[in-house]
Amino acid sequence: MPDIATINGIAEDNIATHNGATASTVASRNGDTWVHWGPPETVGTAVVFESAEISYNRVAALSETKAVVVYRDVGNSYYGTACVLDTDGNSVTAGTPSVFSSRNLQGVGITRLSSTTMVIIYMGDGDKPRGRVISVDGTTITLGTESATFYTTAGWSGGVTALSDSLVVQAARDSGTGDKGKVCAGSISGTDLTWGTPVELTGNAADHHDVIKLTATTAIIVFSDSNNTQTAIVATCSGTGGRTISLGTAVVFDGDVEYNSLATFSETKVVVCYRDTGNSSYGTACVLDVSGTSITAGTPTVFNSIDSQYIDCSELNDSNLIALFRQGGSGSKNTKASICVMGVDGTTISPRTAVNEVFGATVLTFSDTTKLTGTKLLVTYEDASNSQYGTTRIIYNS
Repeated sequence: MPDIATINGIAEDNIATHNGATASTVASRNGDTWVHWGPPETVGTAVVFESAEISYNRVAALSETKAVVVYRDVGNSYYGTACVLDTDGNSVTAGTPSVFSSRNLQGVGITRLSSTTMVIIYMGDGDKPRGRVISVDGTTITLGTESATFYTTAGWSGGVTALSDSLVVQAARDSGTGDKGKVCAGSISGTDLTWGTPVELTGNAADHHDVIKLTATTAIIVFSDSNNTQTAIVATCSGTGGRTISLGTAVVFDGDVEYNSLATFSETKVVVCYRDTGNSSYGTACVLDVSGTSITAGTPTVFNSIDSQYIDCSELNDSNLIALFRQGGSGSKNTKASICVMGVDGTTISPRTAVNEVFGATVLTFSDTTKLTGTKLLVTYEDASNSQYGTTRIIYNS
């Protein structure tokens, strides 16, 4: 391999620089893929999927070439809306948006069940969270029956993950019970979704939940507890349809945080990325190793030593992840999109130098990512530089 060099203790190939940000070109080291993620050649063309202001967008892949984005369509009475995104190489083609809820949406999540089915979780203004199964055929979305509510009253800042094609787990705060963090399992039969009884995570108020699958019966949840502690816990599903939840011991691994986002590497290892408000709002990542229902946290690692907002992360392969975030602070990079690729080895996280202004002058808000392949990531966001239109593009290994 040519021109071996080192960044942050990681061997890299063909060191290159763009706008003062150091990154590596296509390379491999000890069998691990280390990719160059940086403008301009590694970012696909922006494609508008909703020619109106959006917010609260979430995206999930159905396959290596197809994903579905869900969002609040501000331009259409704030309705909950979904759109199929097909990819070909590094291009994206958006289908026709389809309304899945005629409520004033206040939060939404989506997860893949199979190559043709997904579950959407959402909440209307002053309403309770609800859910429904959707089926996707080409660019056509067919709605299943809206499920019964499963929390006391309106509450959000949550996430949802599928454990199998017939079981999902959702975590969020429940404002009807003092904003306590709760988790709930739902079973799927055809297009019907049935919820179990929500379980309190710690008995405290909580916020900034995310949840991700570990196994066919377990998920890990991270959240910011009202005691200003970053907390993780494992939920195990059992009983009829898997809808009974039991919890392991909660583990505190940092202080007050925002924008939790989880990436999974195996049934026993995940990484959480977040904005550490207790440390100058720096972008931070931490490895969480799981054994049964026990969690061992590594040392939190700063990946961006500037205010980092709207953080979302996805794994690329078994030793790399990528974080997308909006740069805070002052100067030309303020409010612009940035990315950071991180190597993961045991409990050690090795961040590369963040690539700033990866989408040029685009002002980023309400962003989300989903992995298509080990070298391709689909991004959806509200483009504040273009009338807050719903926009998507691919970040890829050139």
